[in-house]
Amino acid sequence: MFDHKSGAYLQTEDAKLYYETQGNPDNPPLLFLHGGLRHMVTLNPLAQSLAKDFYLIGLDSRGQGKSGLGDNPLTYQMMEEDTLALLSHLNINKVTIIGHSDGGIIAYRMAARHRERVAHLITIGSRVTAEQGKPNWEEFMCLEPKLMEKNMPELVKDYHRLSPDPRLDQLCVMFRDLWMDGSDCGHPGEAVRSIVAPSLLLRGSEDGFLSAVALQDNQMMISNSVMTEIPDAKHDVALENPEHTNSVIRNFLSTQ
Repeated sequence: MFDHKSGAYLQTEDAKLYYETQGNPDNPPLLFLHGGLRHMVTLNPLAQSLAKDFYLIGLDSRGQGKSGLGDNPLTYQMMEEDTLALLSHLNINKVTIIGHSDGGIIAYRMAARHRERVAHLITIGSRVTAEQGKPNWEEFMCLEPKLMEKNMPELVKDYHRLSPDPRLDQLCVMFRDLWMDGSDCGHPGEAVRSIVAPSLLLRGSEDGFLSAVALQDNQMMISNSVMTEIPDAKHDVALENPEHTNSVIRNFLSTQ
């Protein structure tokens, strides 16, 4: 699985992006986009389940994992462009995407704006508008390194272990802006109505970052989509209930 050892780097205009590929290149490609302040390895419980049937691609989003942050403010549009650059680099014309949280927001943008490039879309705990995250804005505004060290010590440890250019103070400021970005560079909003790829929208039944009502609103905006709640899980369903999540994803992909 993804191990932060077997990959390579893609040089963009201002940042080196770390990626890995696993499995048979003749299989359909499947791209994993992790959640904010995380990295590709956090999605291994899902990748392992799909390794036999897909060519797996993992990307550490800029400023996270082993990818550099670059010189510009972080936006979902920028990470969408990074994703496109990686697919072009790998000569992949069409891909299935599994995106968790921020990764799902990038995936929504990809499926809406580059419809010919996305075969299937799977999002986990991902909003389509900044307003859907409004109940958490106060929490977002408190994001800073000391609070992360208290509440997410393993993620902070991973960040310092993996980052080629650790700038956690700066990254926290960028994420506070990113998560509340309602501009054209941010959450996809109404653009998701143009998505044509078969889509599976997931949330943990106890997710405090995306309500069931918000997910239902998202599902109503995407014509060829279904939604499912994963029981006994909060925001990180891949870690909290991987068996049920894998079953739902495999069933979705096998019937499309």
